[in-house]
Amino acid sequence: MVFRSRPLATVLVASALVSCRGNRHDEAPQAPVVPPAAVVEKAAPAPLTAPFVGLDLARMRTEGEHATVVLPSGEVAELTVDPTLQRAAEKVLAHHRFDRAGIVVMDVEDGHVLAWASRRANGHGDVNLEANVPAASLFKMVTGAALVEHAHLSPDTETCYSGGFHNVGLRELHERPGHEDACASLSLAMGKSLNTVFARLAVKHLKPAVLEHEARRLGFGAPQPFDVASGASEVHVPSDTLGFARTAAGFANSTTSPLHAAALAAMFARSGDRPEPRIVARITDAAGNVRYEQPAPKATPLVAPEVARAVGRMMEATVSEGTSRKAFHRGEKPWLATNVAGKTGTLNVPDAGGLVTWFAGYTERSRGSVRHPVAIATLVVSGPLWDLKANVLAREVLRAWEKPEIATAWAEGRGFGEPSTRRGRRGVHAKKSR
Repeated sequence: MVFRSRPLATVLVASALVSCRGNRHDEAPQAPVVPPAAVVEKAAPAPLTAPFVGLDLARMRTEGEHATVVLPSGEVAELTVDPTLQRAAEKVLAHHRFDRAGIVVMDVEDGHVLAWASRRANGHGDVNLEANVPAASLFKMVTGAALVEHAHLSPDTETCYSGGFHNVGLRELHERPGHEDACASLSLAMGKSLNTVFARLAVKHLKPAVLEHEARRLGFGAPQPFDVASGASEVHVPSDTLGFARTAAGFANSTTSPLHAAALAAMFARSGDRPEPRIVARITDAAGNVRYEQPAPKATPLVAPEVARAVGRMMEATVSEGTSRKAFHRGEKPWLATNVAGKTGTLNVPDAGGLVTWFAGYTERSRGSVRHPVAIATLVVSGPLWDLKANVLAREVLRAWEKPEIATAWAEGRGFGEPSTRRGRRGVHAKKSR
């Protein structure tokens, strides 16, 4: 047998390999097997809810058929406002010499804000959200609702009275059969803002706690539900007879905002259901994703339909024969094709900046018109010089709403006459409430 020897190098290599296989503890440590990284899903952003942080309506931009506000986050809020009416309202405020003024126009049917304009000659802040201005005779709407519901009075209830046009004292509260100056229905008392009538009826038929409860039910004492945080209208009804009477007539102890006043007018227009005011239609992020979509319109029943309709009849008298007849009529011809119901408020309050004038009301649907009825609230606070009061401001804005060609002209800066500056009544009849 022939044996062939292997080369020495081959034997040594083979021996080394066998030796390595038999000594596992001498092997280099193996890298651990790392499983595939788990897929972590990015959490969806929290849903947006009102009131929206950083929504500043003073930064509203109207371009073409859209009105928007860019939020600090970079998201864009698309608004419900009518861009042409909005620009017209802004131009009206800029044209007249207002120290402080606000305009809110709201669709009665769905609560959409159609115009939101605010002006303050000195300082910042949104006048429409501030609830620190005396409500004045706007508060008669609250007293009127309480008299209908709790005392079962009607718009035709007649009361005789004396004095009380500019003030109400204990003397005016005493009935003097056969010696009164005049008599008026509750509708006429609302329309002409007869202070003595409301003061007497409140003292005769209501209690302070009842009137305060009615005011809080109608939104006083709490912020208004809205897309921007708002101030709370305040009310305090004193228990003493004279303080109670004066509060019921609108002389003191109540404040409100244009936002609240417009919502209150819309509630009477809707037979007692208050629409929830909304100005944000949707919010989108930089990629165009919808972060918020306005929910379906919501209305809250506040007073019985028959109560709301009764107060609405009283408010119609304001325009047909009361404190706003001249503002809404050229002789016998009305300025608008649609009927308007409303309430004025006038009070000279130096602490609030001078002469405070209010108008809160609503329109009816024009015959043959597809436009929705709207509620409106206007506030004008003027110093010694003033151009026009809140009821005339409301009329002008409603004219622009009713006739788009007027709104277009004003939005483009056309169609204005020179403002007529008249002397105000600051310091005269300081306690007047109308």
